[in-house]
Amino acid sequence: TREMKVNHANQTTFCFTEEGPITVTYNENGNKYTNQAIKGESQSTEIKYVIISDPEVATINETTGEITISKAGEVIVKATKKGDSCYNDATVTYTLIIEKATQTFTLQDGNAITKYYGTTKYQNIVSSDEVSTAADGKGYGVGKVTYTLEDNSDNIGAVIDENTGEIEFNDSDKKVGTITVKVTKETDDCYEAYSETYTLTIQYLETPAKAYTLSGDKLNQSGWFTGVVKINAVPGYEISYNNELTTADWSSDVKHNEEGIKSAKVYLKNADGFMTDVILTEDIKVDTVNPSELNISYDKPLWEDVIENITFSVYQASFDVTISAKDTNSKIDKLTFNIGKGEQEVTKAQLKEGSDDTVSYTFTISPQFRNKISMSATDVSGRKTEYEAGK
Repeated sequence: TREMKVNHANQTTFCFTEEGPITVTYNENGNKYTNQAIKGESQSTEIKYVIISDPEVATINETTGEITISKAGEVIVKATKKGDSCYNDATVTYTLIIEKATQTFTLQDGNAITKYYGTTKYQNIVSSDEVSTAADGKGYGVGKVTYTLEDNSDNIGAVIDENTGEIEFNDSDKKVGTITVKVTKETDDCYEAYSETYTLTIQYLETPAKAYTLSGDKLNQSGWFTGVVKINAVPGYEISYNNELTTADWSSDVKHNEEGIKSAKVYLKNADGFMTDVILTEDIKVDTVNPSELNISYDKPLWEDVIENITFSVYQASFDVTISAKDTNSKIDKLTFNIGKGEQEVTKAQLKEGSDDTVSYTFTISPQFRNKISMSATDVSGRKTEYEAGK
Protein backbone atom coordinates (compact mmCIF):
# COMPACT_ATOMS: atom_id res chain seq x y z
CA THR A 1 0.00 0.00 0.00
CA ARG A 2 1.05 3.58 -0.54
CA GLU A 3 0.42 6.29 1.99
CA MET A 4 -0.78 9.68 0.69
CA LYS A 5 -0.41 12.83 2.81
CA VAL A 6 -2.99 15.54 2.13
CA ASN A 7 -2.07 19.02 3.35
CA HIS A 8 -4.60 21.48 4.71
CA ALA A 9 -5.70 24.02 2.16
CA ASN A 10 -5.48 27.78 2.67
CA GLN A 11 -8.63 29.76 3.10
CA THR A 12 -8.75 32.18 0.16
CA THR A 13 -12.04 33.94 0.68
CA PHE A 14 -11.53 35.15 4.25
CA CYS A 15 -11.61 38.97 4.28
CA PHE A 16 -12.92 42.07 6.01
CA THR A 17 -16.22 43.65 5.07
CA GLU A 18 -14.40 46.82 4.12
CA GLU A 19 -10.95 46.82 2.62
CA GLY A 20 -8.41 49.16 4.14
CA PRO A 21 -7.09 51.65 4.57
CA ILE A 22 -10.18 53.14 6.16
CA THR A 23 -10.33 56.68 7.48
CA VAL A 24 -12.53 57.92 10.31
CA THR A 25 -12.44 61.05 12.48
CA TYR A 26 -12.01 61.21 16.21
CA ASN A 27 -15.39 61.52 17.96
CA GLU A 28 -17.25 59.97 15.02
CA ASN A 29 -19.84 57.34 15.90
CA GLY A 30 -19.13 57.61 19.58
CA ASN A 31 -15.46 56.75 18.91
CA LYS A 32 -16.48 53.22 17.96
CA TYR A 33 -15.76 51.40 14.73
CA THR A 34 -16.39 47.83 13.61
CA ASN A 35 -15.17 46.12 10.46
CA GLN A 36 -16.14 42.46 10.63
CA ALA A 37 -14.20 39.66 9.01
CA ILE A 38 -16.35 37.41 6.81
CA LYS A 39 -16.30 34.31 4.65
CA GLY A 40 -13.51 31.80 4.70
CA GLU A 41 -13.79 28.13 3.73
CA SER A 42 -13.31 26.68 7.20
CA GLN A 43 -16.42 25.47 8.94
CA SER A 44 -15.20 27.02 12.17
CA THR A 45 -17.01 30.14 13.34
CA GLU A 46 -14.23 31.23 15.67
CA ILE A 47 -12.69 34.54 14.65
CA LYS A 48 -10.41 36.54 16.89
CA TYR A 49 -9.36 40.16 16.46
CA VAL A 50 -6.24 41.89 17.68
CA ILE A 51 -4.51 45.24 17.17
CA ILE A 52 -0.94 44.67 16.10
CA SER A 53 0.14 48.34 16.10
CA ASP A 54 0.13 51.16 18.67
CA PRO A 55 -2.17 50.03 21.48
CA GLU A 56 -2.50 53.61 22.80
CA VAL A 57 -4.47 54.69 19.76
CA ALA A 58 -7.34 52.25 20.22
CA THR A 59 -8.45 49.01 21.84
CA ILE A 60 -10.44 46.18 20.25
CA ASN A 61 -12.96 43.57 21.33
CA GLU A 62 -11.25 40.35 20.33
CA THR A 63 -14.55 38.63 19.71
CA THR A 64 -16.62 41.26 17.88
CA GLY A 65 -13.85 43.32 16.35
CA GLU A 66 -15.35 46.54 17.69
CA ILE A 67 -12.69 49.21 18.07
CA THR A 68 -12.78 51.85 20.81
CA ILE A 69 -10.79 54.87 19.71
CA SER A 70 -8.62 56.67 22.29
CA LYS A 71 -6.91 59.25 20.11
CA ALA A 72 -5.95 60.08 16.57
CA GLY A 73 -3.43 57.87 14.87
CA GLU A 74 -3.22 54.66 12.89
CA VAL A 75 -3.93 51.08 13.90
CA ILE A 76 -3.49 47.79 12.11
CA VAL A 77 -6.14 45.21 12.92
CA LYS A 78 -5.59 41.50 12.39
CA ALA A 79 -8.39 38.95 12.30
CA THR A 80 -7.75 35.20 12.51
CA LYS A 81 -10.29 32.54 11.51
CA LYS A 82 -9.61 29.17 12.97
CA GLY A 83 -9.08 26.37 10.50
CA ASP A 84 -10.70 22.93 10.49
CA SER A 85 -9.83 19.47 9.28
CA CYS A 86 -9.43 20.72 5.75
CA TYR A 87 -8.27 24.33 6.04
CA ASN A 88 -5.48 26.15 7.78
CA ASP A 89 -6.03 29.09 10.06
CA ALA A 90 -6.51 32.26 8.00
CA THR A 91 -5.44 35.82 8.86
CA VAL A 92 -6.26 39.14 7.26
CA THR A 93 -5.42 42.74 8.25
CA TYR A 94 -6.68 46.21 7.57
CA THR A 95 -5.45 49.67 8.49
CA LEU A 96 -7.69 52.15 10.27
CA ILE A 97 -6.61 55.80 10.15
CA ILE A 98 -8.14 58.05 12.82
CA GLU A 99 -7.90 61.69 11.89
CA LYS A 100 -8.00 64.48 14.41
CA ALA A 101 -11.28 66.24 15.07
CA THR A 102 -11.76 69.96 14.60
CA GLN A 103 -12.25 72.32 17.54
CA THR A 104 -13.20 75.94 17.99
CA PHE A 105 -13.08 78.60 20.65
CA THR A 106 -14.79 81.88 21.36
CA LEU A 107 -13.10 85.22 22.01
CA GLN A 108 -14.85 86.94 24.89
CA ASP A 109 -14.89 90.38 23.25
CA GLY A 110 -15.28 89.18 19.68
CA ASN A 111 -13.03 89.78 16.72
CA ALA A 112 -13.12 93.56 16.40
CA ILE A 113 -12.49 95.56 19.56
CA THR A 114 -12.12 99.31 20.00
CA LYS A 115 -10.55 100.90 23.07
CA TYR A 116 -9.58 104.46 23.91
CA TYR A 117 -6.04 105.74 24.13
CA GLY A 118 -5.01 105.57 27.76
CA THR A 119 -5.77 101.87 27.99
CA THR A 120 -2.62 100.38 29.49
CA LYS A 121 -3.56 96.69 29.48
CA TYR A 122 -6.05 94.52 27.61
CA GLN A 123 -6.86 90.82 27.44
CA ASN A 124 -9.38 89.08 25.18
CA ILE A 125 -10.26 85.90 27.09
CA VAL A 126 -10.46 82.63 25.13
CA SER A 127 -13.09 79.99 25.98
CA SER A 128 -13.07 76.60 24.29
CA ASP A 129 -16.38 75.75 22.64
CA GLU A 130 -17.83 72.70 24.36
CA VAL A 131 -19.74 70.10 22.35
CA SER A 132 -21.69 68.09 24.88
CA THR A 133 -22.68 65.47 22.30
CA ALA A 134 -19.07 64.73 21.37
CA ALA A 135 -17.87 61.21 22.19
CA ASP A 136 -15.31 62.50 24.66
CA GLY A 137 -17.89 64.78 26.26
CA LYS A 138 -15.90 67.94 25.48
CA GLY A 139 -15.41 68.58 21.82
CA TYR A 140 -12.14 70.38 22.39
CA GLY A 141 -8.58 69.46 23.16
CA VAL A 142 -5.99 70.35 25.73
CA GLY A 143 -3.50 72.06 23.41
CA LYS A 144 -1.76 75.19 24.61
CA VAL A 145 -3.20 78.57 23.60
CA THR A 146 -0.64 81.06 22.28
CA TYR A 147 -0.92 84.69 21.19
CA THR A 148 1.14 86.66 18.66
CA LEU A 149 1.02 90.11 17.10
CA GLU A 150 0.69 89.96 13.34
CA ASP A 151 3.13 91.82 11.12
CA ASN A 152 0.43 94.17 9.81
CA SER A 153 -0.05 95.67 13.28
CA ASP A 154 0.57 99.39 13.79
CA ASN A 155 3.52 100.25 16.02
CA ILE A 156 1.57 101.76 18.91
CA GLY A 157 3.76 100.43 21.72
CA ALA A 158 1.84 97.18 22.17
CA VAL A 159 3.59 94.16 23.71
CA ILE A 160 1.76 90.86 24.09
CA ASP A 161 2.35 87.99 26.52
CA GLU A 162 2.33 84.94 24.26
CA ASN A 163 1.07 82.70 27.06
CA THR A 164 -1.73 84.79 28.57
CA GLY A 165 -2.62 87.07 25.69
CA GLU A 166 -2.40 90.16 27.90
CA ILE A 167 -1.44 93.23 25.90
CA GLU A 168 0.47 96.02 27.56
CA PHE A 169 0.83 99.45 25.98
CA ASN A 170 3.99 101.50 26.41
CA ASP A 171 4.87 105.03 25.35
CA SER A 172 5.25 105.32 21.59
CA ASP A 173 5.49 108.07 19.00
CA LYS A 174 2.37 106.63 17.38
CA LYS A 175 -0.45 106.70 19.92
CA VAL A 176 -3.42 105.27 18.04
CA GLY A 177 -3.94 102.63 15.39
CA THR A 178 -4.90 98.99 14.93
CA ILE A 179 -3.10 95.81 15.91
CA THR A 180 -3.97 92.29 14.82
CA VAL A 181 -3.63 89.43 17.29
CA LYS A 182 -3.48 85.80 16.20
CA VAL A 183 -4.79 83.34 18.77
CA THR A 184 -3.88 79.68 18.26
CA LYS A 185 -4.93 76.64 20.21
CA GLU A 186 -2.28 74.06 19.45
CA THR A 187 -2.98 70.56 18.29
CA ASP A 188 -3.03 67.62 20.70
CA ASP A 189 -3.55 63.86 20.38
CA CYS A 190 -7.19 64.21 19.38
CA TYR A 191 -7.80 67.66 17.90
CA GLU A 192 -6.40 69.76 15.13
CA ALA A 193 -4.99 73.19 15.88
CA TYR A 194 -7.42 76.08 15.61
CA SER A 195 -6.67 79.77 15.05
CA GLU A 196 -8.55 83.03 14.92
CA THR A 197 -7.45 86.63 14.67
CA TYR A 198 -8.92 89.72 16.21
CA THR A 199 -8.22 93.39 15.74
CA LEU A 200 -7.79 95.88 18.54
CA THR A 201 -8.14 99.51 17.54
CA ILE A 202 -6.93 102.26 19.86
CA GLN A 203 -8.55 105.63 19.25
CA TYR A 204 -8.53 108.98 21.02
CA LEU A 205 -11.27 109.92 23.43
CA GLU A 206 -13.69 112.34 21.85
CA THR A 207 -12.94 115.92 22.83
CA PRO A 208 -15.80 117.54 24.74
CA ALA A 209 -17.52 120.48 23.06
CA LYS A 210 -16.24 122.76 25.83
CA ALA A 211 -12.82 121.40 26.63
CA TYR A 212 -11.31 124.07 28.89
CA THR A 213 -11.72 127.48 30.48
CA LEU A 214 -9.20 130.29 30.96
CA SER A 215 -8.68 132.23 34.17
CA GLY A 216 -6.23 134.85 35.37
CA ASP A 217 -5.78 138.50 36.24
CA LYS A 218 -7.12 141.17 33.90
CA LEU A 219 -7.15 144.95 34.25
CA ASN A 220 -9.92 145.58 31.72
CA GLN A 221 -12.23 143.90 29.20
CA SER A 222 -9.70 143.79 26.37
CA GLY A 223 -9.18 140.06 26.69
CA TRP A 224 -5.54 140.48 27.72
CA PHE A 225 -4.29 138.72 30.82
CA THR A 226 -1.72 140.58 32.89
CA GLY A 227 -0.21 137.57 34.66
CA VAL A 228 0.02 133.79 34.51
CA VAL A 229 -3.03 132.23 32.86
CA LYS A 230 -4.61 129.00 34.07
CA ILE A 231 -5.98 126.66 31.41
CA ASN A 232 -8.57 124.76 33.41
CA ALA A 233 -9.94 121.33 32.58
CA VAL A 234 -13.73 121.11 32.48
CA PRO A 235 -15.39 119.01 35.23
CA GLY A 236 -14.73 115.29 34.86
CA TYR A 237 -11.34 115.74 33.24
CA GLU A 238 -7.72 116.50 34.03
CA ILE A 239 -5.40 118.45 31.73
CA SER A 240 -1.75 118.17 30.71
CA TYR A 241 0.73 119.51 28.18
CA ASN A 242 1.51 115.95 26.99
CA ASN A 243 -0.32 112.67 26.77
CA GLU A 244 2.39 110.09 27.28
CA LEU A 245 1.12 107.01 29.09
CA THR A 246 3.77 107.06 31.82
CA THR A 247 5.25 110.56 32.00
CA ALA A 248 2.34 112.98 31.59
CA ASP A 249 1.65 115.23 34.58
CA TRP A 250 -2.11 115.56 34.99
CA SER A 251 -3.91 118.12 37.13
CA SER A 252 -6.99 120.32 37.18
CA ASP A 253 -5.14 123.09 35.33
CA VAL A 254 -1.91 123.97 33.56
CA LYS A 255 -0.10 127.32 33.64
CA HIS A 256 0.44 129.43 30.55
CA ASN A 257 2.80 132.39 30.79
CA GLU A 258 4.04 132.96 27.28
CA GLU A 259 4.03 136.66 26.43
CA GLY A 260 2.06 137.84 23.45
CA ILE A 261 -0.77 136.21 21.52
CA LYS A 262 -0.22 132.48 21.43
CA SER A 263 -2.27 129.31 21.53
CA ALA A 264 -1.37 126.24 23.60
CA LYS A 265 -1.48 122.53 22.91
CA VAL A 266 -3.13 120.57 25.71
CA TYR A 267 -4.71 117.17 26.30
CA LEU A 268 -7.58 115.96 28.47
CA LYS A 269 -7.93 112.72 30.44
CA ASN A 270 -11.23 111.49 31.86
CA ALA A 271 -11.85 109.64 35.12
CA ASP A 272 -11.28 106.28 33.39
CA GLY A 273 -7.81 107.34 32.29
CA PHE A 274 -8.71 107.76 28.62
CA MET A 275 -7.11 110.65 26.74
CA THR A 276 -7.96 112.99 23.89
CA ASP A 277 -5.93 113.97 20.90
CA VAL A 278 -4.18 117.32 21.06
CA ILE A 279 -6.45 120.30 21.69
CA LEU A 280 -5.30 123.62 20.25
CA THR A 281 -6.60 126.39 22.47
CA GLU A 282 -7.85 129.73 21.32
CA ASP A 283 -5.29 132.52 21.14
CA ILE A 284 -4.29 133.47 24.68
CA LYS A 285 -3.26 137.08 25.17
CA VAL A 286 -0.67 137.64 27.89
CA ASP A 287 1.05 140.91 28.77
CA THR A 288 2.97 140.97 32.04
CA VAL A 289 5.24 143.92 31.19
CA ASN A 290 4.41 147.60 31.61
CA PRO A 291 4.97 150.08 28.78
CA SER A 292 8.61 151.13 28.58
CA GLU A 293 10.95 153.71 27.09
CA LEU A 294 8.72 156.64 28.00
CA ASN A 295 10.31 159.85 26.73
CA ILE A 296 9.67 163.59 26.49
CA SER A 297 11.62 165.49 23.84
CA TYR A 298 11.68 169.08 22.50
CA ASP A 299 12.10 170.59 19.08
CA LYS A 300 14.95 173.03 20.05
CA PRO A 301 17.81 173.01 22.58
CA LEU A 302 17.28 174.68 25.94
CA TRP A 303 19.58 175.67 28.69
CA GLU A 304 20.77 172.70 30.76
CA ASP A 305 18.91 173.82 33.87
CA VAL A 306 15.80 174.35 31.81
CA ILE A 307 16.03 170.77 30.45
CA GLU A 308 16.50 169.37 33.94
CA ASN A 309 13.75 171.36 35.59
CA ILE A 310 11.47 172.00 32.60
CA THR A 311 10.84 175.47 34.00
CA PHE A 312 10.37 178.27 31.55
CA SER A 313 10.13 181.40 33.61
CA VAL A 314 11.65 183.67 30.95
CA TYR A 315 11.52 181.63 27.77
CA GLN A 316 8.98 183.39 25.66
CA ALA A 317 8.78 181.48 22.35
CA SER A 318 6.42 178.53 21.88
CA PHE A 319 7.94 175.13 21.07
CA ASP A 320 6.87 171.56 20.26
CA VAL A 321 7.02 168.69 22.76
CA THR A 322 6.93 165.05 21.69
CA ILE A 323 5.98 162.29 24.10
CA SER A 324 6.60 158.63 23.18
CA ALA A 325 6.47 155.14 24.66
CA LYS A 326 6.89 151.54 23.64
CA ASP A 327 4.98 148.31 24.35
CA THR A 328 5.89 145.07 22.62
CA ASN A 329 3.01 142.83 23.67
CA SER A 330 -0.48 144.34 23.77
CA LYS A 331 0.78 147.66 22.27
CA ILE A 332 0.16 151.19 23.50
CA ASP A 333 -3.50 152.06 23.79
CA LYS A 334 -3.20 155.68 24.94
CA LEU A 335 -0.81 158.36 26.21
CA THR A 336 -1.55 161.14 28.65
CA PHE A 337 0.36 164.27 29.48
CA ASN A 338 0.08 167.02 32.04
CA ILE A 339 1.55 170.49 31.68
CA GLY A 340 -0.09 171.80 34.81
CA LYS A 341 -3.55 172.17 33.39
CA GLY A 342 -4.80 168.70 34.29
CA GLU A 343 -4.23 165.40 32.56
CA GLN A 344 -4.91 165.35 28.86
CA GLU A 345 -5.51 162.07 27.05
CA VAL A 346 -4.22 161.14 23.62
CA THR A 347 -6.29 158.36 22.06
CA LYS A 348 -4.92 155.56 19.97
CA ALA A 349 -6.27 157.19 16.82
CA GLN A 350 -4.20 160.30 17.53
CA LEU A 351 -0.96 158.40 18.08
CA LYS A 352 1.75 158.22 15.50
CA GLU A 353 3.18 154.77 15.03
CA GLY A 354 6.92 154.40 14.79
CA SER A 355 9.25 151.46 14.49
CA ASP A 356 9.68 148.74 17.11
CA ASP A 357 6.20 149.15 18.64
CA THR A 358 6.89 152.78 19.58
CA VAL A 359 4.16 155.44 19.36
CA SER A 360 4.37 159.19 19.83
CA TYR A 361 2.38 162.40 20.01
CA THR A 362 3.52 165.98 19.49
CA PHE A 363 1.92 169.07 20.95
CA THR A 364 2.90 172.74 21.25
CA ILE A 365 3.61 174.60 24.46
CA SER A 366 2.83 178.26 24.44
CA PRO A 367 5.11 181.01 25.91
CA GLN A 368 5.20 181.71 29.61
CA PHE A 369 5.12 177.92 30.42
CA ARG A 370 6.33 177.57 34.03
CA ASN A 371 5.59 173.89 35.01
CA LYS A 372 7.14 170.44 34.66
CA ILE A 373 5.79 168.03 32.06
CA SER A 374 4.61 164.57 33.12
CA MET A 375 3.19 161.75 31.04
CA SER A 376 1.85 158.22 31.26
CA ALA A 377 1.50 155.33 28.84
CA THR A 378 -1.21 152.68 29.09
CA ASP A 379 -1.19 149.56 26.97
CA VAL A 380 -4.19 147.64 25.67
CA SER A 381 -4.04 145.20 28.60
CA GLY A 382 -4.41 148.13 31.04
CA ARG A 383 -0.83 148.20 32.30
CA LYS A 384 0.35 151.75 32.97
CA THR A 385 3.71 153.47 33.37
CA GLU A 386 4.14 157.09 34.54
CA TYR A 387 7.02 159.44 33.82
CA GLU A 388 7.90 162.98 34.78
CA ALA A 389 10.56 164.95 32.99
CA GLY A 390 13.57 165.72 35.11
CA LYS A 391 13.25 162.52 37.19
